Amino acid sequence: MNAHLVADRVETVVEVLDYHEHGTQRCAYVVIDGSSYGDCLGNAEFCIALDELSVIGGAA
Repeated sequence: MNAHLVADRVETVVEVLDYHEHGTQRCAYVVIDGSSYGDCLGNAEFCIALDELSVIGGAA
């Protein structure tokens, strides 16, 4: 399988740490691959709304 999870089709999600809600909005606390930004700062953790997450790719 070569699929990967992305946020807004820009950042590659390395790991989902937790799911939670902010009011009625469902969110995920994720680790974004540092190479998504090209700033050499490494991976970063963010809270992202689930409706902003997509799976790209499929079974090889």
